[in-house]
Amino acid sequence: MLSNFIFAVVFISLGILSKMYVTDPIIHKANASKDWPTVEGNIVDSKVGWYSDPDGKMYIAEIKYNYIVNGKSYSTNKISAVQSSSSLKSTAKSLVAKYPTGSTVLVHYDPKSPSNALLEPGISGLIDHILLYIPIILIGAGALMLVLMFND
Repeated sequence: MLSNFIFAVVFISLGILSKMYVTDPIIHKANASKDWPTVEGNIVDSKVGWYSDPDGKMYIAEIKYNYIVNGKSYSTNKISAVQSSSSLKSTAKSLVAKYPTGSTVLVHYDPKSPSNALLEPGISGLIDHILLYIPIILIGAGALMLVLMFND
């Protein structure tokens, strides 16, 4: 019984900590990026990359773009607030098709730090949304364990 209680408290604690130190900063940055100024940029390289992890091959859209703010040139590869990879090559291919080499794009940049930029402001993509639910799932699982434990 004590081990179940400790397990539930650990789940709730992990949920609270992940919300405070992982998802809240991502949400804050993603929401702030909606109000960032924009400039035109150019896609200089767009391809599907991959790497291996313990679960197998993972694919990522490697999209590099250049842009100019106040006469200074910048280059980055950030698409959204959370860079994600997928075991599905088609996910990366769709981003590469959306941002082909040589195309002109709208770049959203942080006015306080213009080197910090992205192509898709706000929360975008399935991974971004899933990430937001992790604290809720952990806290909910811990709370459910406590309820079930005290109802026995």
